[in-house]
Amino acid sequence: MRESKILNIGSDTIHLTHYPLYEWFNFYNNGIHLFGHTHGTCPELNRSADIGIDKISTVLRDYKLREKMINQIVNYHQMNY
Repeated sequence: MRESKILNIGSDTIHLTHYPLYEWFNFYNNGIHLFGHTHGTCPELNRSADIGIDKISTVLRDYKLREKMINQIVNYHQMNY
């Protein structure tokens, strides 16, 4: 399993990880951290959120990243598959 992925979407840097982190890539420059694993039991810090299967629709709406994330995923798959 890949442990982490960095996405740059416009001016946003998003660090995706399986596990929650207390600090992440670009933490001190307004980077965003999205993680899974905890099924909503881990407290979210400023600019981090649990996007596990139990919470994904709420988190994407809260961060206003839904369209950006969908476009990034579609573009990635078009270029790599």
